Amino acid sequence: EEAPNVAEIVTTVRSNVGNTPASYTGSNTTTQPAGSVGTISIPSINLKNAPVMGSVELSDLAKGTGHFENTPIFDGNVGIAGHNNTHFKYLVNVDIGDEINYTVNGVTRTYKVTDMRAISDRDWGVFTDYGDNRLTLITCEHAVPDRRIAVTAIQVGADSGTTTTTAPTTVPIPTVTNNSSYHQDSGDYHDAGSGYTDYIGTFTGTK
Repeated sequence: EEAPNVAEIVTTVRSNVGNTPASYTGSNTTTQPAGSVGTISIPSINLKNAPVMGSVELSDLAKGTGHFENTPIFDGNVGIAGHNNTHFKYLVNVDIGDEINYTVNGVTRTYKVTDMRAISDRDWGVFTDYGDNRLTLITCEHAVPDRRIAVTAIQVGADSGTTTTTAPTTVPIPTVTNNSSYHQDSGDYHDAGSGYTDYIGTFTGTK
C-alpha cells in the first residue's frame, strides 16, 4: 500500500478545521473530573490542563483525552487519544518544535514535538518503546475513518514539581519493530457530532 502523503493530509485537515481559536470547548480545564490520571497542555493550540482519563473508553473520552492503558502512564512511550471535535480538534495545527506539558501526580514533564504522521487505523508501531520518554498523541483524521493522525513529542529538560501521591505503576509494552502484527484496533464507530464520524480504538494485545 502506498504511504500516505502526510503534507497533503495535514494541509487538507488544517483547511477543514481552520486556525486554532483563542478558546474552544475543553481548552482550559480548571476542575479535573473523577478518573483523571493527569493533565496535558499544548500552548500552541491553546489547550490547557486537558484531563487525561484512565482509558480510551468512550465514556472517558467524553470527559477529556484518554490514556491507552497498554502504554506506560509516565516513563516511556505514553499513548494518549482524543476526539477530533473536542480536545484534539486542533492537534493537526501543532508544528515541529512545539512544546507539550504533561503532568502526573504533581510532576510536570516537558516535551517537544518531533514528528506528525498519518497512520492506518491498524498501525500501532508508533507505540514502540524507543528507550526514551515520549508522548504519542492520536486522533482521527476528519471524515477518513480508517486513518489516524499521530503526533510524537520527546522529553526535553528535567521534570518539575513534587510528587503529590504514590506514583502510578507503569505498564511496559513489548519492544517490536512493527506492533501492527500484534495489536488490533478494537474501537467502535460513533457519531462524534458537528458532522464528524470519530473512531477511537483500544490498543490491545502483546507480542
